[in-house]
Amino acid sequence: MYYRANFGLVALLLVGVLGALALMFASGKRPSESEMRDALERELDTFVTPGTIMCGLVHKGVSRAEAINCIESSISQKSPFVAAFQEQGVDSDVWSGLVGDGDGRLRWLTLDSSPFGEPQVRAQYFATSRACSSPRFAPIGPGAVSCERYDDP
Repeated sequence: MYYRANFGLVALLLVGVLGALALMFASGKRPSESEMRDALERELDTFVTPGTIMCGLVHKGVSRAEAINCIESSISQKSPFVAAFQEQGVDSDVWSGLVGDGDGRLRWLTLDSSPFGEPQVRAQYFATSRACSSPRFAPIGPGAVSCERYDDP
């Protein structure tokens, strides 16, 4: 009798936990592509100043040449700019980017929609930003933008 009661209690708890998880996943709808685009643009806006040139939001698989040319031109002219490149994320939407200001300072960005791998139910990105020296660009493949040296932690 003792074993049956214990097994019944465990089974009841398991059913409750599984039911709660099913309800959580069923009720959480994934953000639309346009909601994600708006969230990405809002996050990038926090890094720009008036007069900043948008060099592009380049989706993976699309040519990066025009955005890279814009960045290189902006750097040489010390014009403020921003560009972001979609990367291959494992469980979220990931972008790498570069921001330049009018004084020639550069910041490398990573934007991740779910940095902890949790189910995504809100359209938002979490940004990491580091000072960048000597940026490098890859016209194809992973790692669209990187820096020879990152000047701060």
